[in-house]
Amino acid sequence: MEVTNTTPCLFSKIPVEILTEIFRIATGRSITPNSTLPSFLLDFAGVTIRAPFNFTAVSHYWRDAALSSRHLWSSLTFLTLKRVGRRRSKSFLAFVDMILNRAEGTTLSFFLRPIDLEPKQMDLYHQILDLVIQRSMDWRKIHFLATRKSMQALATVQGRVPNLQYLNIDGSFLTQADDAPFTMFSDAPKLIYFSAVQCNLDEFDIPWNQIRKGYFEDSRPHALDILERMPHAEKMEILDMNDFAVEYASSRNLVLPWLVSLHVKNKGGSEDFPIEHLTLPALHHLDICDIDISRLIHHLPPFLSRSACSIRELVIGNWTEHVGTTQWIVLLKLVPSLESLLIAGENIDDAFFHSLAKSGTDAEPSILPRLQTLEVDARAIGAGLVDFLESRAQVLKNVKLGGFGNVDVDDAVLDRLLTVVNTHQEGLLFAVPKSMKQRWEDRRRDLGLC
Repeated sequence: MEVTNTTPCLFSKIPVEILTEIFRIATGRSITPNSTLPSFLLDFAGVTIRAPFNFTAVSHYWRDAALSSRHLWSSLTFLTLKRVGRRRSKSFLAFVDMILNRAEGTTLSFFLRPIDLEPKQMDLYHQILDLVIQRSMDWRKIHFLATRKSMQALATVQGRVPNLQYLNIDGSFLTQADDAPFTMFSDAPKLIYFSAVQCNLDEFDIPWNQIRKGYFEDSRPHALDILERMPHAEKMEILDMNDFAVEYASSRNLVLPWLVSLHVKNKGGSEDFPIEHLTLPALHHLDICDIDISRLIHHLPPFLSRSACSIRELVIGNWTEHVGTTQWIVLLKLVPSLESLLIAGENIDDAFFHSLAKSGTDAEPSILPRLQTLEVDARAIGAGLVDFLESRAQVLKNVKLGGFGNVDVDDAVLDRLLTVVNTHQEGLLFAVPKSMKQRWEDRRRDLGLC
């Protein structure tokens, strides 16, 4: 006689609320209405490679739980459409429509920017966009590729995006702007984040006063004109702009009272970012890369004095010109609240770190007394850097030596550095570049520090 085990599976007794939380953890994605990340991805063939489809195949109970959790289906990311093909396009569109139906009644997030999009996939892209447009009332976040045809189709969403908070536009395929200005997003009452790549922002009617966070890459007009449109901005990234050097009226001073974080990077590093026209009293994070370093170092001190801001994180990167120790010290004395410093240039004098190490002694005020994180090029390793690390080892928590290529460090200096790091290893995270790791480990063994 065959004996059948009829003991119910424990998983079938888990309450639905807990089970969907397990689904959330398993996917590594938030399934709350406030999620900004996709809950699952589509692979090259348009087949899911993440939950929730995996959950529906476990049991009837899991299937019912997954299908009833609308937030599991509320995000779609299209990485590429290359392998869908014409034969599969109809079934693929039905698949997308099914997912949209599963998510009915909740806000939606879409990443509609397939990489390596070819002309033969354009029709499918526009058909997917047409399906997504039908659900514009539920949009929360959308990232799309702007083409002339897609902009014409999106004209129908004007006044129909009441829940849209995050808008990302890639204009790399938008070769003509005959229909500009584009007003479809002018009435988006909840919009707080706007991102544009390769766009002429003069062609877009956006509720600029609402924008709190922005990302602009290789776009027009002038960087300060972009900032001026968003008086309530709190975080801004302006990258690879081609016209930083456009003349800006010397009498103009732009005050942004809410801006906390500013990241600026220029294409090629040959142009200037006119920071002398800015006053940012709330600024905590400043990241400026690929800018004329000598001009920047000249204008940063008056900018910091004028803004009276409390900079906690400072990144100055990617330059080759020499900057004197005195100039660095004058600058860093103006940021006593600094907790994180990244200097990514290759020309840093050892005397600079000697000066930092000596500060705080002989009645001289300490420079960077609150510094916890330091990242510099490994080529800056010298006796001065070791002295500084030793003098601040009780405060520093993270030190990273970056850069590429061979790093030529004197054996005596390297041994001292290893000893300092080993002495304070419990409270200090220390990282060296890949090119230096082998020598680092060899010297550790030779010194008996392993």
